[in-house]
Amino acid sequence: MGRKRRKRKRKIQRAQVEFIRKILITGMIAVGLYLCFFVYMRFYIRRFDDRLILSGVYVGTADLSGLDQKEAKEQLDQVVKKLSEKEITLVVDDNRQETLTLLDLGFHIDNKEKVLKEAMTYGKKGSTFSRYKAHKKAKNHHLDQRIAVTYKVTPEVLEKAVKQAFHESLKEPQNAKLTGGGGPPAIVEEVYGEAIDVKETTKRVNKFLNNHWDQKAGKIRVKVKKAVPEVLSKDLEEATDLLGTFTTYFGDDGSKRAENVKNGAKKIADTTLMPGKEFSVDQKLEPFTEENGYYESIGYEGDEVVKSIGGGICQVASTLYNAVLLSELEVTTRYAHSLRVHYVEPAFDATVADDTIDFKFKNSLSSPIFIESFVSNGYLTCNIYGKETRDPNRTIEYVNDITGTTPAEKEYKASDDPIGTMTTERNGEEGLSADLYKITYENGVETKREKINHSVYQPLSEKILVGTASDDPQKTQKMKEAIASQNEDMIRKVMEEIVSSNTKKTRQS
Repeated sequence: MGRKRRKRKRKIQRAQVEFIRKILITGMIAVGLYLCFFVYMRFYIRRFDDRLILSGVYVGTADLSGLDQKEAKEQLDQVVKKLSEKEITLVVDDNRQETLTLLDLGFHIDNKEKVLKEAMTYGKKGSTFSRYKAHKKAKNHHLDQRIAVTYKVTPEVLEKAVKQAFHESLKEPQNAKLTGGGGPPAIVEEVYGEAIDVKETTKRVNKFLNNHWDQKAGKIRVKVKKAVPEVLSKDLEEATDLLGTFTTYFGDDGSKRAENVKNGAKKIADTTLMPGKEFSVDQKLEPFTEENGYYESIGYEGDEVVKSIGGGICQVASTLYNAVLLSELEVTTRYAHSLRVHYVEPAFDATVADDTIDFKFKNSLSSPIFIESFVSNGYLTCNIYGKETRDPNRTIEYVNDITGTTPAEKEYKASDDPIGTMTTERNGEEGLSADLYKITYENGVETKREKINHSVYQPLSEKILVGTASDDPQKTQKMKEAIASQNEDMIRKVMEEIVSSNTKKTRQS
């Protein structure tokens, strides 16, 4: 019995060993086959160019099959460009709607770089089997991988486009303002307007593009909100104190210069300036053209007195400059004239020139100011109203100090008058430099003196006409040569010689 059991046990053990051997052989064959297939898959994948996108990969509607990174970007840009030509109609109501292209609204793919990277790497990451499967599908044209994109419009671009498109159909808000008449200004109430709700409109357009868009023309209802004016009546209630006033005389003689001063005064009149805002005289007055109400009159150009459109307008700037000084507002830009003017003292002037020279100041107060200007009987007055916060025991004064002078030169010009004739065409004026000082008093006692500006004025040469007419061409030429030297002694000497010779010749005859 024992021998039989041992025999049967050995038989069982041999069967188990044989089974394990077969399993091992089968496993080794399976592993071998897998390794062979793995090597095959690896070699198969390596046959493809990793720099190219697999065939059948789309980004949105853009087919990027077989393209490298640069080509894919260009292809996607072309698709976006084509889509940008599609039209979107923005509707306020039945009577107010405007059609714009997506390009007008700043259309773009929000996640372009991300989706391009996803397209480039699709089928090139992950397990060998997943990559093999993707490459196999691409090879057999069975791959259809759609990478979703997010279309968006740019809020800033959309805002600019809709403002321009609906400019005439939407009601513009009107600021409250002050109006004058030679006394404390009165308040004109604000008027509320309409405005496109840019944030909500952008949201609606983006939702349409990514949820309902069939890549054809579309229509979207936009939201209109109340447009609040920048300046409200309550902001102006305290701007009733006269902070500074200044008057200059221009002479209401009907001249073109006088008309220019009147026109300029109208253009800066009734201006409300909020705290922190800057006022540009040049922007208020320009352009200096006949269409804008200006005439040709005398003005300065360098050290020359010339005729120009708007000549005399600087008197408006200078008068306002002095009112600003007395109001103690912050002057940000000011230039002196090249030559002296006679409606204000040296260093009290301010000049402007179209787009090149300007007088600017800022409302440095915490409340609005109102600028008033008007003419009466040849006088120009500029008033500045606001809220007076200065100590009544404190007063200010502006004085100038002449720091130097430059004598005027004489300029000789040939005329058609007879030799021996000398007349003054224009009187000269010396040049000078001057400093402007602001003096502060407390209860009548000077407490502070500060320099405000330094102004330099060129001399104005005296122009003298010298006659050159003569029956003798040589004498005329000689006189002209003397004039060309600009030497007064030589001019007078030649003139006297010619006159003397003419007199002697007359006596002999």
